[in-house]
Amino acid sequence: MRRDDGTMLALAVAGVTAGVALVAQRRRRPPPMGSADVDAYLDLEHLAHQAGDLEDYYPETARGELGPESHGDRVFWAGRGYQRIGYVGPTDGRMLPIPSRYASPISGNTFDGAKMGALVRAIKEGADPVVHPGYAMLGLVTKTDVDEGVEYGDPRPYTSDDIGEVNADVRDGNHRTFAALLAGAPFTWVLISDATVQDLFNPDGPRKSYFDRLYTEIRRLQRDAGAPLLTRPRRKRVRRTAELDQVEKQHAEAKAQIFRLRQQLVQEFDDMGDGLSWTMEDRLERPQTFLRARLSRARDEGDEALIDRYHDSADRKELSALNKRQRDLWSRLWDLQVAAGIDPRTGKAARR
Repeated sequence: MRRDDGTMLALAVAGVTAGVALVAQRRRRPPPMGSADVDAYLDLEHLAHQAGDLEDYYPETARGELGPESHGDRVFWAGRGYQRIGYVGPTDGRMLPIPSRYASPISGNTFDGAKMGALVRAIKEGADPVVHPGYAMLGLVTKTDVDEGVEYGDPRPYTSDDIGEVNADVRDGNHRTFAALLAGAPFTWVLISDATVQDLFNPDGPRKSYFDRLYTEIRRLQRDAGAPLLTRPRRKRVRRTAELDQVEKQHAEAKAQIFRLRQQLVQEFDDMGDGLSWTMEDRLERPQTFLRARLSRARDEGDEALIDRYHDSADRKELSALNKRQRDLWSRLWDLQVAAGIDPRTGKAARR
């Protein structure tokens, strides 16, 4: 099998050594027995001994052809001693070492025994197989996970010692991910999913503190294993001005006036509901959607009288003028927010 040059190999070995120390340190006490989500690789041990030809399942790996494809890649090694497996992944912080206890396959995943056995055997024979990583959704073990394990009688439930640990729900590459663990590695590598990265980079709403904690724990695992750290994009400093505050207020007021006028139009033309299953409550909650649907139906039916009556109403003319004002204000607001370092699409500090 192909190895990287001496520099890359030295970095890889250092990463493995640090990672092994990390797991040893975190597991000084005998680990809890696990569950369907905990130490899930134990349920796959019977696959590790099945026969299979590596060339049939991983031909590029068998021929030693896989390796870093760009300057932004490297091989991340996992294993014990000479029995190891490498994962070609990016150095932008999306590669994560996951201790064996906290990696679980996607529910309902089907494993191929011969495929798994071929890869595990290559590792144990010291062939240094190199593969692409699987990707995973990440989360933190919570007290709820512990309580549910007890409630549902999981044979190997989480315990209170697991709370706050990062767990990985492997969505792709299960054979590659779990082969390392079945060959005796204390941890494996996963690629953090795009969905998880988005949650970590934009931790908004009621779960902000949760994703902040997850981000911190991910970086701790990476740091302890000598891996590149996931880093949130820095945001520009916001420089608000009096003009920005004024235009924001005017835009919000125009938007509220438009909504109220649409509600008035719905009430003024209360006969517009004929033929549509909208209650008055529904119409007032989504007046723009209702008016658009009702006028479209009127056009289809050739009801020119209703259309003319609607467009000739004083509220409709006022609405038209307000819509133009809102568009003009939005154009000014966009420019002012950009100048202030705010992303107009989100209303938050723009990324550098």
